[in-house]
Amino acid sequence: VLNAVEAMKKMEDLSERMLSISTTGVDGDMVEVAVCDTGGHAGDMDAERMFQAFYTSKQEGLGVGLWLSRTIIEAHGGSLTAHHNTNRGMTFRIAVPAICERGET
Repeated sequence: VLNAVEAMKKMEDLSERMLSISTTGVDGDMVEVAVCDTGGHAGDMDAERMFQAFYTSKQEGLGVGLWLSRTIIEAHGGSLTAHHNTNRGMTFRIAVPAICERGET
C-alpha cells in the first residue's frame, strides 16, 4: 500500500488517484489480497525485476521492501506477484494459505 501511495504522489490530478484493495478465495485453500493503484508503470521494466534484492526505481529507496516481502510470503507457502495495469498503474497480488486460528484449513 505504501508503494502504491508513493507511486501516485506525483499525479497532479487528484481525481485520477485510485487505490483499491480486494480479497478473494483462490482454489479453496488460499486467500488472495490484491492491491491496485493508478500510479506510474514503474517504467517499462519487467515486473519481475522489482523483486530482486537491492533493485529500486526510487532515488531514496534501498530495494529491499518487495524482495523481503516476497521472501517472507513464500516462506509461509504463498506467492507475491505484480503486473502492469492496462491503462496505468500496477497490481500486486499476495496469495497465502487460508488457515483458521486453530490451525484448521
